[in-house]
Amino acid sequence: MTDVSAMIPSADSVAHLPALDVGRLEHTELRFGAPDQSLALRLPVLDADSLRLQIEALREAQQTYLAGRPIAELVEIIDTTVALWQDPGYPRRQHVEACLP
Repeated sequence: MTDVSAMIPSADSVAHLPALDVGRLEHTELRFGAPDQSLALRLPVLDADSLRLQIEALREAQQTYLAGRPIAELVEIIDTTVALWQDPGYPRRQHVEACLP
């Protein structure tokens, strides 16, 4: 039996909530897979105030970074990202696949 928990980044690094101090939030744990080879993910629990703060930060970032970019540029970025994740040789995909039970 392989312990994959050491391969999984902490919730602090997988929860991209830039407006919040994720380390200070309450967390919950979700488990996936068979009990003898399960994968546990710690996820932050958002209350109404923290959710509102994060939404406001996202709206501000949208106005600051996305609103002025051409749609074609955004589509190209998304297309490149999708192509990377579809490539079995992409290191991040390989890492995620190695962590799956």
